[in-house]
Amino acid sequence: MARHSQSGAERRLQHDRRSGSDRRNQPRAERRSTVERRRWLGKKAEEPASEHIRNALQLLLPLTQSESLDSDSQRDLAAAVDRLLVALREVERGR
Repeated sequence: MARHSQSGAERRLQHDRRSGSDRRNQPRAERRSTVERRRWLGKKAEEPASEHIRNALQLLLPLTQSESLDSDSQRDLAAAVDRLLVALREVERGR
């Protein structure tokens, strides 16, 4: 077996097929602390599930009128909208 004179990291840099650049030396984006993430999640959690479902329906309903979807995609979308409507009714009933 032939031994490589390069280290594993050097070989990976040469054969990196994703971007071709070494991002390890670039400054990292500032990360949020755990407390900040939980605070953000808490704000999202204040919105009731029914509102999330309504928002999803508002995004999906215009797509049901789209002529760019094939018939299978239209059926799948219609089924998803129907399921969201059922879920919304159940949430609003207090299930």
